[in-house]
Amino acid sequence: MADPMERQPETVAHALASVGLFDRPDGEVVLMSLTGREVKHHRLGQVGDACPGDVESLYVASGLFRPGTVRRNVGRTADNVARVVWLPFDADLVALFEGVREEVKQQLWSADQAEIDDLITVQRDHVEAAFATCNWPIHWLDYTGYGLCAYVYVDEDDQAQVADAQAIHGEAVDRLNQAAGFPLFDTQVVDAGPRVTRVPGSLNRKGATPRLVRTPVTRPASRSIPVTSVYGWISTPARSAPRA
Repeated sequence: MADPMERQPETVAHALASVGLFDRPDGEVVLMSLTGREVKHHRLGQVGDACPGDVESLYVASGLFRPGTVRRNVGRTADNVARVVWLPFDADLVALFEGVREEVKQQLWSADQAEIDDLITVQRDHVEAAFATCNWPIHWLDYTGYGLCAYVYVDEDDQAQVADAQAIHGEAVDRLNQAAGFPLFDTQVVDAGPRVTRVPGSLNRKGATPRLVRTPVTRPASRSIPVTSVYGWISTPARSAPRA
């Protein structure tokens, strides 16, 4: 990519602090590791001092959970969410290849990093154009190995409105895809709170080459948006952005 993050986070706690995620008295950070098909949940205190790249397939939830409600492999549900910190919008590279996604996926897993980076540059143009068309901010953007994930921070005063945040998440994905003119964003990633996404500095181990998850864009000066503003945004008629 043209502008990768210059310094990678040294620890999981540092990686999450850099994107504004930490434990609160009313809610705990929940991480998830995936080894094969085994899902395991972790509290920040358990893995915070580890290097993100040392934990296989490390993810973090987009919400904070009421203390003690999430255990080893159960409890990461909407009912246990205390706060929704951000809305994630996941865009897989294969979305650029309608009709041949499965064939392309196998090729991407064996591609050189330079080839991946070239495609990510094209995809980033589509992602930013869709957000711009909708007049919606991107507070944080990650390269995830085989795609991009854009994040919008929920205003501090609105984070406890879990049901509202989840209701607008799906609507927001639909509006962005309308703006893009094709299904650029994953329509299954609409469950803010329980939804997990990759931790910056971790490794995507799909395929033959581990890919480093990195953060090319952060905009800390504008790190939240009220839920009421989101409702106003999704009620605005969408326009399609030009597609290259």
